Parts: sequence; structure tokens; C-alpha cells
Amino acid sequence: MRQLGEQWIEEDGHMYKAISKYEKKDLGHVNEDGCLPSSWGEYPEIIDFGDGSYVEVHCLLRRESKTLKAEYAYGDTRQEAVDNWNRRA
Repeated sequence: MRQLGEQWIEEDGHMYKAISKYEKKDLGHVNEDGCLPSSWGEYPEIIDFGDGSYVEVHCLLRRESKTLKAEYAYGDTRQEAVDNWNRRA
């Protein structure tokens, strides 16, 4: 189990949010990058631009080469970007 701050817990491949001292809400299964799925159930892609500027986590819902929906999160580091992505859940 990994305690993330006071309210986020990663345990057995799932992310939980602490509701109270004795109660937690299952936010879903995290992938190998530690990301929760998007609101439509797909896992995001992580893009590290490698120039020290920022890291982007995004998921695009596409149909016939058109983007219908997009979700994004950013951070100065990979871990910060993943944490920001998961906080939107």
C-alpha cells in the first residue's frame, strides 16, 4: 500500500480516496504508469517533452480521425503530471 498525501491510497492496483478515517472510495484500477482511466474508460498517454518544460498526460476519444473528447493534466515532473491526472477523478 502506498499512502499519497492524506486522502489518496494506492493498494492492490487500485486507487482509493479516503472519505473518512475508516471509509474509502474505490476510484478504479491504475495502469502500469499509475494512472486512472479517463471518464470514458480508456487509459491516458504520458508525454515527456524531454526539454525540462513540462510533462503532459492526455487521453483523446477519437472517431474517424476526429477528436470528440479530450482530458489533459500537466506537471513539472512525470509524477506530478500523473498525480494531477488522478486528482480529477
